[in-house]
Amino acid sequence: MKKIFITFISLAVLTLGSAYSQDLQKILDKYFETIGQEKLLNIKSQISTGKTLQMGEEMPFKAVTKRPNKAYLEVEVQGAKMRQGYDGENGWMIAPWMGSAEPVDLVGPDLRPMKEMSDMDGNLWNYGEKGHQLELLGTEEMEGTQVYVLKLTKEDGDIDHYYIDSENYVVLKMSSKIMVNEQETEVEVYMSNYQEVDGILIPFSTEQRYNGQTGMTINLEEIKFNEKIDDTFFAKPVAAPAEEQ
Repeated sequence: MKKIFITFISLAVLTLGSAYSQDLQKILDKYFETIGQEKLLNIKSQISTGKTLQMGEEMPFKAVTKRPNKAYLEVEVQGAKMRQGYDGENGWMIAPWMGSAEPVDLVGPDLRPMKEMSDMDGNLWNYGEKGHQLELLGTEEMEGTQVYVLKLTKEDGDIDHYYIDSENYVVLKMSSKIMVNEQETEVEVYMSNYQEVDGILIPFSTEQRYNGQTGMTINLEEIKFNEKIDDTFFAKPVAAPAEEQ
């Protein structure tokens, strides 16, 4: 009798897992259809401009991505420009307020955001080929809206959760945990104001919360696709030669 019971439970778990797997693929298919993923796959480059608001200060920014795996970010802070780049292999940053106008290398956790930004297709597209694992955890209510909750375990072990509107099939929130000043911090990214640009649906407003507190809002103003951008644009700038004494 015990053996039959265990077999029944095992079959139930396997059946539930199979059903969730089928549901997950249906959700992904509908999500990709909604956002225009097929059109996005044909985009070679993207230039986004807008403003961020952090601690009451508004800062203009420009974000540039190009296939394959290239990214650039520029943010103006109190008249000075912070610049970050990733050429597909190496990352760099220039932050004048750090006491130097020379580029420094980005490595480890500091490089991760630029590498993710360079993936124009997003982490959910072909997640298995990228070494990630994806699970459907179920549904829940989020601010009055039913959402599907997806758990993405990345190749490096980091975990993100995606909350997809069960009716409109857009991502309303993404959450993850990162280390800030050697302390684990929960980061939630809320996406809204979706607008269609050349058949691709993009959130023009993003709010980032750290441990439940709003840390930054990002508002897009303009997006351009398929502008010609030379690969050297993403390369680490050559440091100025030291002056001879």
